[in-house]
Amino acid sequence: IGNARFIEQTQQARAEAEAREREATQLYEITTQLASSTDMEGVLDLITAKTVDLLGCEGSGIWKYDEARGGLVLARTHNFIPELGQQAFLRPGDGTAGRAFQERRPVGSRDVFSDPSWRYSDPASEGIFRAAAIAGVQSVPITVRDEVYGALTILFFQPHDFTDREVQLLQTLADSAAVAIGNARFIEATQKARAE
Repeated sequence: IGNARFIEQTQQARAEAEAREREATQLYEITTQLASSTDMEGVLDLITAKTVDLLGCEGSGIWKYDEARGGLVLARTHNFIPELGQQAFLRPGDGTAGRAFQERRPVGSRDVFSDPSWRYSDPASEGIFRAAAIAGVQSVPITVRDEVYGALTILFFQPHDFTDREVQLLQTLADSAAVAIGNARFIEATQKARAE
């Protein structure tokens, strides 16, 4: 029995080490691709697609703070809720993305709509979220040079208990995205200045 337990633990440890190695390799590839991309649209597409691949979630989205509207709008999505499109709007403090943006920390819920602490100030957006039957949601802030750009969000249509590893991985992706977004902004500003 002791030997069987030892063998099982060894196999489990080996599988976990292999998974971490695959994850590290994928993160390296993503970071390399982001570092070489100078197009903002391409950067956002790459981040959302790779987030779904790496975390095995059902969809991902990047929320960007829109100063004119005073809240977060969807800048890019991958396998997200099509109904949201341009309609989705979150005030700072609303939902996981609004709270991650406002509090500058990861915020999530196993099942957002059975959690009484979640509220939305925009009834139209709340209605769309409820109709989409989202359950597990996790958001992390994207901070570009000490300014919160927005939030990276993943979603599941079933309740999902987020592990510390998943949250850390999502934050690592958001941090890589922040560097790439900062670089893309700098290149755009440089090209504009050169043109002028």
